[in-house]
Amino acid sequence: MLDNYGGRILVKHWKSSSNQSLYIYDTISKKLVKVEDQGNSTKGFFGINRVFWLSEGSPECGSEVCLMSTDFKTGGKARIRLPDGIANLQDVKISPDKKLFLIQEMRDGIDNLRVGRLRKNAIAETVAPFVWGNYVIWNTRWLSTKEIVYTTENISKPAAIEVFNISTKRSTSWTKERIPPQFENKVGPPEVIKWKSFDGREISGYMIKPRKIEGRSPVLVFVHGGPQIIDRPVFNSQALRFAAHLGITVIHTNIRGSKGFGLEFMDADNGPKRNDAVKDVSALLDWVEKQLELDADRVFVRGESYGGFIALASAMREPTRVMAVIAEYPLVSIRGLLGQSWIDEFVIAEYGDPKDADLMKQLDELSPLNNADRWSGVPLFMTRGKLDERNPERDVLGLKSQLQQRGNEVWFIYAKEAGHGVAGRYVTAAMYEFLKKQLKEKEKDK
Repeated sequence: MLDNYGGRILVKHWKSSSNQSLYIYDTISKKLVKVEDQGNSTKGFFGINRVFWLSEGSPECGSEVCLMSTDFKTGGKARIRLPDGIANLQDVKISPDKKLFLIQEMRDGIDNLRVGRLRKNAIAETVAPFVWGNYVIWNTRWLSTKEIVYTTENISKPAAIEVFNISTKRSTSWTKERIPPQFENKVGPPEVIKWKSFDGREISGYMIKPRKIEGRSPVLVFVHGGPQIIDRPVFNSQALRFAAHLGITVIHTNIRGSKGFGLEFMDADNGPKRNDAVKDVSALLDWVEKQLELDADRVFVRGESYGGFIALASAMREPTRVMAVIAEYPLVSIRGLLGQSWIDEFVIAEYGDPKDADLMKQLDELSPLNNADRWSGVPLFMTRGKLDERNPERDVLGLKSQLQQRGNEVWFIYAKEAGHGVAGRYVTAAMYEFLKKQLKEKEKDK
């Protein structure tokens, strides 16, 4: 349920990340009426005699996210025109009196907020963007018709709750964040980066660099899981520790398949196109080689879950350019994933139909489990939770055993009480020592 007003309930039917539909259930007539079943409608709410929703991929919106509305009196359906300059619409929330709209937009992973008033089928801006600085913004809501509360953070600033008064145009902090003294002024603000992949597609991410770099900085490339999520520059003490104490530049990526860049981008790694996501990482390594402050000879690739699969596959594809790999509770075989009983239509839409023999053969050639003989001595740090029901344990342990039998350096953490997600200070400490050891050994080889 998304909202309710005047005896109507707005509900969502979630089929997959790129296919969500909205309906209204009338509690008086007991009827379910379609609002939108084309494209991807993720959010919605009621106004005065109208329903509004965010849509993407529909005939009216095309490939971008837009705000749609249906008038209950006339039945008219229209696309709502937004104020000029909206970069990437993320969310819209209506005020308690149903007169004002809080608009959240994102540009290259950085958020901002503005307020507008509805006039016919257009929102006219009444309050210009009011969050100053490069922040990720969470948990927005109206406290009253005059006050908006929200949370801001970025890689070097822990989360803080703020309130903005639209009458006085002033913001007030409700909380006071604090950075541990050992990290103060050690890391610069996040820098948005972009690079071209093999097919000309633009890929983006953000970079966290130590403020002081001696010579060229080693690089840790991070690939998020999902894959249909977005990596944003939220506060990350682990990245701060690696940058501040090991001098590592951390690059967070949003390779194809990530959310927030349109439906076509999110589906650009589906099924037989899985290897294209690995090629995005290869293109990033090309980009790193051109950066004077970065050391292309000392590049780690790290990933969580599906990101672990990409990290492992990248090492197989780029054995001379990847110094070491960190794969946290990774997917290591797509065939193994699809062979489980819990697999639903969403997973099949993302990874492919297990009954398609040709596709499975193609994906086997990419999966780390099936290609241990192609692993050319790249050191590996890997984790696994005993209670992980997403990725088959036999596959992860099988890859570990194969690599160890071939004489590869493998650091392995098996967490007996963890599921799909192995974290904590001991894992961070072990990961820190792994990175430190690889850097020291690289220095000896020079």
